[in-house]
Amino acid sequence: MNLTAQGEGYSSYELFYQEKSGDTQIDIYVSPQKISVGQVIFSIKITDTVLKKPIEDLKVDIYATPLFDYEKLYSPGLSSVDIPGNYQAKFQIKKSGEWVFDFIIENEVNSIIVSEQINIINRNRNSSKFGLGFIAIQFIFLAGIGYIIYSSKKTKKKLSL
Repeated sequence: MNLTAQGEGYSSYELFYQEKSGDTQIDIYVSPQKISVGQVIFSIKITDTVLKKPIEDLKVDIYATPLFDYEKLYSPGLSSVDIPGNYQAKFQIKKSGEWVFDFIIENEVNSIIVSEQINIINRNRNSSKFGLGFIAIQFIFLAGIGYIIYSSKKTKKKLSL
């Protein structure tokens, strides 16, 4: 399934968790694919495996807790009229490390709890290919300016002789 998310630019979702519980199929997708400090978006798709239809009118709550910490973040899973049976939740993660995400899916009859541990990585822009490329371009630019200054001084000396 090719899903895109709008957050900090557009990025793709990656299948994060999949479970079949009775007649219910739960697929949890996450964006960005490399989960890092910043905005994290979860898309929870819930379908009835017998009827092959998305299940609507569920209550979906997501809690995020850093490991060994009591700071708990909460986001409701909001459904969309455009994509029935799809619930989205956004988190603004401010620190890296191990986090526990609890997905609680409820209807009138029962509830399903999915608990997963995720390692949230720091955003280190200098270690990416873009960061190293940017540094290389800066170095080439400065070397070019240095060459122009050097060659102009050399030409100026020749002309003054």
